[in-house]
Amino acid sequence: RVSADNRYKLYVNGVQVAAGPPRSDLSHWNYDSVDISEFLVEGKNVISAVVWNWGKLKPLAQFSFATGLYVQTDSTFADRINTSSRWKALLSKSHTFQKVEWEQAGGYYAAPPQEIISGSSYPWDWLEAEYSDSDWPPAALVNSGQFVSGGYKGVHPYGMIEGWQLVPSKIPQMEEKKIAFDSIRLAENVDGHGDFLEGKSPIVIPPNTKARIVFDQSHLTNAYPLISLTGGDDAQVVLTYAESFREKDGTKGNRSEILDKEILGISDTIYPDGKSNRVYQTLWFRTYRYVQVEVQTGSESLKINSFEGIYTGYPFELMAKFESDDPSLTDIWDMNWRILRLCAFDTYVDTPYYEQLQYIGDTRIQALSSIYLSNDTRLVKRALDLFDLSRIPEGITASRYPSNIEQYIPPFSLVWVLMVHDYWMLVDDMETVKGYLNGMRAVLAWFENQVGADNIMGPIPWWPFVDWTPDWERGIPPGALGGGSVLLSLQYSYVLQKAAEIEEQLGSVEIANNYKRQAAAINLSAQSKAWDSDKEMFKDSLSSSSFSQQTNIMALLSNAVPTESVDRLVNTLLNDKSLTQSSYYYLFYLFEALEHVGEVGSYKTHLKPWFEMLSKGLTTTPESPDPTRSDSHAWAAHPNYGLLSIVLGVRSSAPGFRAVTLSPNLSGFNQLRGQIPHSKGIIDIEFWKSNGKWNCSIVLPSGLNGVLQMERQVLELEPGENYCE
Repeated sequence: RVSADNRYKLYVNGVQVAAGPPRSDLSHWNYDSVDISEFLVEGKNVISAVVWNWGKLKPLAQFSFATGLYVQTDSTFADRINTSSRWKALLSKSHTFQKVEWEQAGGYYAAPPQEIISGSSYPWDWLEAEYSDSDWPPAALVNSGQFVSGGYKGVHPYGMIEGWQLVPSKIPQMEEKKIAFDSIRLAENVDGHGDFLEGKSPIVIPPNTKARIVFDQSHLTNAYPLISLTGGDDAQVVLTYAESFREKDGTKGNRSEILDKEILGISDTIYPDGKSNRVYQTLWFRTYRYVQVEVQTGSESLKINSFEGIYTGYPFELMAKFESDDPSLTDIWDMNWRILRLCAFDTYVDTPYYEQLQYIGDTRIQALSSIYLSNDTRLVKRALDLFDLSRIPEGITASRYPSNIEQYIPPFSLVWVLMVHDYWMLVDDMETVKGYLNGMRAVLAWFENQVGADNIMGPIPWWPFVDWTPDWERGIPPGALGGGSVLLSLQYSYVLQKAAEIEEQLGSVEIANNYKRQAAAINLSAQSKAWDSDKEMFKDSLSSSSFSQQTNIMALLSNAVPTESVDRLVNTLLNDKSLTQSSYYYLFYLFEALEHVGEVGSYKTHLKPWFEMLSKGLTTTPESPDPTRSDSHAWAAHPNYGLLSIVLGVRSSAPGFRAVTLSPNLSGFNQLRGQIPHSKGIIDIEFWKSNGKWNCSIVLPSGLNGVLQMERQVLELEPGENYCE
């Protein structure tokens, strides 16, 4: 069992066997469990670790008590392996940290700082078994920690808490694999030849030379940069990482173009020690498509022997497939999967470059996509747990967690309840869902207190953000701060109805009925006070005359729209550009609303923004349309989920995904094939047109039944092969 504050990398005989711990708060500090037996050899073995603390420059997602390492085993070698004064510890001077200024990063920055690495201060060969640590002092006790698993053994006898309360990590180790750059796009004052990337010859920078080389990964990635250097005793090497190059006015343009553009981004600095084949690696990963290497040599030349990355991320495995007669959707599928990978580490993150924070709004979309694409629910459950832990006594969750600076976006607490509902429907884990009931009820009770006598919401404290749109300051819809918010009222109604489904199924009928009554009252009040009968739409607030997609999306989802007005409202939502428009993020809810009322139409026609992303050279989905801070935001990666859940129409129709309903939306296609992972196996689906009529083959895994609803026909599906024609 191993943990550290802030971070560690554990080695056995020079081989990295674990890294972590997964981020959490001090009361739920994670430790990792690792089997080191396969790394042991006969005779002498060395267990070692590098531990670092970012101190005052730690990222916003990082909690900290004190710098420390914890290693414990129950084996017969416990007296040698368990951390104690028998361990030796060296305070290394080789790494220092430097603050990242927002202007340098190109926007709000909350991730780890830059690193400065001194080769002459690094204890080279310290991982080797024969390395002499005779001058290393014994390790000192910082705090014993308190082991909080297995019956709360080790908790302070008088209930006091100090330091780390240790709990086991429930997620796997992060994936790590070497990746090569695709090309060298620019080389100034040096020969940046193609043989270098093929490993055939080094790049040599002569003495007293300032050189610049730009490496292109060809797509955005997360990786630890790994550079091998020889010589350059008095040289400086600066690595600058960027999602894209920028025009002189700061805009990005086509991400694949760098000519007459400049790089802006965070950087790490290396001071080589002049020796041969020194390999330098940053402690933390970087997010980049481009890496600019700037070298200033002194009296000695510097040789770059190799430069590559070690890709890292949560080890999701893509198990879903989507194929169609439209090959252009393959690029969207690949782009969305790539950013989902990059925004998943030991928690989900909003953007790996700028923040590395787990926000509820982003996480719901990421969690749904994770389940549909990989059926790996461990990071989903961890997110639900962390947000539940973040709740304050008043009842609502934090907007993001872990975070050492508290932030509260009350509408995100409602999204957390929707996450619980998603998990309840898609994962057969009722005990876990029951554990969230108190938190769910607390959130809804808080919102009940924000509803006025007129059954309309507001005013809402903290930051009642709903969507990034230029029409709303700080993403706050009309009425949210002053009162009378129709949007937030209808969102609350929508969530109440979802929560009622859970409560009713788990036996809390009285609570469920109360939620249903509240939702009905809100809908009736909104209809009487905010419905514009001429436009057949809801206005945003009682005191405003503005209209938005967002408010009317929630009206559809909450079943507040009169049945006879649904068709016209859908047409208005899709075609009236005078409405406040949805961001990439909120288009997820637009698509869900269209699916909810059976008015999706051709899903491909809704994907125009994603085709535009590809045309601009983007390889991942951005935070917002240009000009955008971040090219890496997974909240815009929901079309993969839509292709499976809306186009193929695969939805859970019973809690725990114990039954499936297929309601495909085939407009715009002639042939479709897909696979969706399920806890019982793979759901395999194929639709094809023959003589103007749709045919299908649907294979359900053993133990799973379902229903196909297509072209006004209903077909009962059984485990095994099912056909329609």
